[in-house]
Amino acid sequence: MAGRLRRPTSLRAQQCEMIRSMLRPRGSEGDVEELGLPHEPEWKVLVYDKYGENILSPLLSVSELRELGVTLYLQLNAEREHIPDTTVVYFVLPTRKNVDRICKDLQEDLYDKCQLNFLSAVPTDLLEQLAMTTVSSQTACEVERVYDMYTNFISLEDDLFVIREQEREKISYLALNSPSDDAEMGAAVDDIVTSLFCALVSNGQVPIIRASRGHAAEMIAGKLDKKLRDHLKLSRTQLFREGMSATGSFQRPLLVLVDRHVDIPTMLHHTCTYQALTHDVLDYKLNRVAYMVESGGEGQPVTHERKVFEMDSRSDPFWRANRGLPFPSVAEAVEQELASCKKREAQIRSAGSSGDGGGDPNLEDNTSRIKDAVSSLPQLLEQKRQLTGHMSLLMAVMDKIKEGKLDSFYSLEEEILNSTTPTESLYEVVKGGGSEADKLRLLIIAMLGKGVKPEEIARAEAALKEAGCDMDAVAHAHALNKQRVQRSARVGGSSGAKDWSFDLLSSHSSKLFGEGLIKRLLPTSTSGVVTQIVEALMEFKPTDLTKDYVYFDPKQVRTGGSSKLEVPKSRAPVDECIVFMVGGGNYCEYQNLMDSAAARKKIVTYGCTDLVTPDEFLQQLADVQKALGGEGHAKGKK
Repeated sequence: MAGRLRRPTSLRAQQCEMIRSMLRPRGSEGDVEELGLPHEPEWKVLVYDKYGENILSPLLSVSELRELGVTLYLQLNAEREHIPDTTVVYFVLPTRKNVDRICKDLQEDLYDKCQLNFLSAVPTDLLEQLAMTTVSSQTACEVERVYDMYTNFISLEDDLFVIREQEREKISYLALNSPSDDAEMGAAVDDIVTSLFCALVSNGQVPIIRASRGHAAEMIAGKLDKKLRDHLKLSRTQLFREGMSATGSFQRPLLVLVDRHVDIPTMLHHTCTYQALTHDVLDYKLNRVAYMVESGGEGQPVTHERKVFEMDSRSDPFWRANRGLPFPSVAEAVEQELASCKKREAQIRSAGSSGDGGGDPNLEDNTSRIKDAVSSLPQLLEQKRQLTGHMSLLMAVMDKIKEGKLDSFYSLEEEILNSTTPTESLYEVVKGGGSEADKLRLLIIAMLGKGVKPEEIARAEAALKEAGCDMDAVAHAHALNKQRVQRSARVGGSSGAKDWSFDLLSSHSSKLFGEGLIKRLLPTSTSGVVTQIVEALMEFKPTDLTKDYVYFDPKQVRTGGSSKLEVPKSRAPVDECIVFMVGGGNYCEYQNLMDSAAARKKIVTYGCTDLVTPDEFLQQLADVQKALGGEGHAKGKK
């Protein structure tokens, strides 16, 4: 079977193929398909837990599941009735609770046959429990297979994945940086290691590992190195290929584990790119965005309708081409695409109206033209539906920009992050319009950046405290800034790179929403901190940013007791890298890395524990400070 399959070109494609294989009937890819004969799908019930559902949601649509023979899909813990003569496919996390429920299903004989697919390797004790249950209930013959899928991560794009959406707070920045007992921290690290191992299995090759020193990333790197070594040494079933990786490279990839501490401002920065802006101001999760649309007015009752829009780069060419572009460019692009759509629609109508022919000798040509026009109509209507959805979404984002005066925050933050003298007063901006969260985000960026005088920062901070803002996040930023200064002193000064920098794409003008407000959403800054780190590590060129990054190679024989190795003095640059952010990531950082990879013709995949909105991260900073019990816990005056 493996010889006939096309090798997927991304982590997402590989994961999707593994799940499709899980749902295909055994032997469906064999002689029947090779002979070109029709194949009837084997109808089945799909049962998943919340983790499995979140993995499937961005990968397979309802119609794709139906093509694979899934007639019914249900939650594992929902009330389910007996369905005779039916095969059930379970897709769940290997937990005690889930195995108990599966055993209960077997004892109640809910289905004729079952296939057990666990998201990651099932522990031995749970396998033994399952075996004992099937023997005691005489249902062993009903279990067709038990399979470790190694799909315990969520692929959102070809080059983007997260650990999970369900219970993501357990592996968040807050969870990894708050005082906690060893068991909680160990469980969080183990969960991350398990999911990263699954992602590496999907990629197909054992990587070289680099990790920032002194925080959770180093702990994760050490445990992942041990897990990989144990598998290579002890496992009877090798999950990794010796030759080409899933992306088509014969060179081993680099896995870079980065702690969130290396770049805090990126998580708080007001941005200007389409995908990142949508994530910041709207409810955008698992490639679906939900927002409210207002209608009525002018004598009519005002109503609000909740809309949900799919953001799938595989099926939406406009989203694929424009998601990483600045907002003005996207506004201009949607105008042009809609104009093109209308022009094509007019051409189809023209072809239809001139097709009566009569005794026209060119009747055959007219008929052919009409046939071509009609055949292209479904694609045109789908394109028009998508563009209409994007127009509605852009208007919803625009409303949020106007409502929160986000353009003012963005332009001032860009100047701060580029270490240029701000054209507006920080104090005046925080005293003006905007939400409390937006003002706190701006203040923390000013504290961690350059270009704003300390007395101006102190004045703005006092104003926010006087206004009754919760200053815990600011207090935590003070602590981070102090640590950064101490680290800089220990290593002998600045790295030469822009501190806490951030990057967006170049832009074009836009006419759709007007120049007055939109022109402030033009990107100006350079490569981000994480991008600079990744570029240096892929080239194996030591810099002040990377000289403290530890080195692991699970395939290299260790000498001595330490699992960490010396970085080779001479090594060729790598073409493929998986960047994993420990403590939360965002679309700004993702896009910046993709721009750099495209410019350098490298393959880079971005992963993170979870995707966090700026307001969510601001709250996590405050909650860490509360947990630490430091200064700033009390609110300002009311």
